[in-house]
Amino acid sequence: MIAPLREKRARFHRTKLMSFPSIHSLKTGSLLLAALAATALPALAGETTVTTKSTDKNPVIEKPKTEQRFYVNLLAGGEFDTGVTDFIGDGKGVPPGPPTAVAGIRVTTANIQARNFEETHDAAVINGRLELGYKVKPWLSLFVGFTYSHAGGDSRADVGYVRVTNPLIIPNISQDFALHADVGRYQAFAGRAGFKLTTPRTLLDLLHIPRAIKPYASFSAGGKYVDSQSIRFYTDNPGIVGTYRSRLYDDSWVFSVEGSLGYDLQLTSNLDVILESGYGYDTKPDGDNIPGVSGVNTKGSRVYSTVSLGAKLKF
Repeated sequence: MIAPLREKRARFHRTKLMSFPSIHSLKTGSLLLAALAATALPALAGETTVTTKSTDKNPVIEKPKTEQRFYVNLLAGGEFDTGVTDFIGDGKGVPPGPPTAVAGIRVTTANIQARNFEETHDAAVINGRLELGYKVKPWLSLFVGFTYSHAGGDSRADVGYVRVTNPLIIPNISQDFALHADVGRYQAFAGRAGFKLTTPRTLLDLLHIPRAIKPYASFSAGGKYVDSQSIRFYTDNPGIVGTYRSRLYDDSWVFSVEGSLGYDLQLTSNLDVILESGYGYDTKPDGDNIPGVSGVNTKGSRVYSTVSLGAKLKF
């Protein structure tokens, strides 16, 4: 009994020893397969699962945005006379009568009273402006500009009276008649250079002004070419006074200077809206000879206010 039992135990141990390597191999193979599967999953998942530190080898460096220093301003607006200076001066004389003068009518004198620019032209001079500028500092810009100005003349400006006698009808009796003027249009072309001072950002932050708004002051000076301006005197009765059209002022170059305050409202990184208001001064143009009348073309300088609205393109 003992011998068969020992033989069975021996066979059992031999069978166990033979099967252990197989089980060990199976476990090892399963571990290797799991490791391979775990390694393959990220690759199968795509690039979104691969994470690398940008600071390791190829860091992404963002370039700082360059500030736009050049700009172009395109504005439209008006010039409004302040009434400080006169366009037509006080004058006297005997303007020539019309070819169809009333028989016996004799103009003894014409009294012409001074009138400012607004009294002899449209209420506003319409203008268009083009400016090219460069920002030297955050608070300082230099620019050159061109301005075209135009206003229609008043065809019936009340400028005084004429004294008339008619010895054939009422001897030694004078009568006064209202004198009118038909003034030609005003047209000018100006070229200027100047600078703009922008309010420092630190001050604007103290006042809690939004960063999109940039107040500034502007000053410019240059030359303005003014086309010749004409005038014609007449009375309601065409048989008393009706002169031919004469040159009040010749084609002239005048000195022009302007100063204004403005607001720059940023819409995008390259586009702003501009609103300006200020004052300007032009010296007088050259006067011409008007037959029979003197003194009326000794004025002509202008002091005016300006209002402009436009766009600013930065690049």
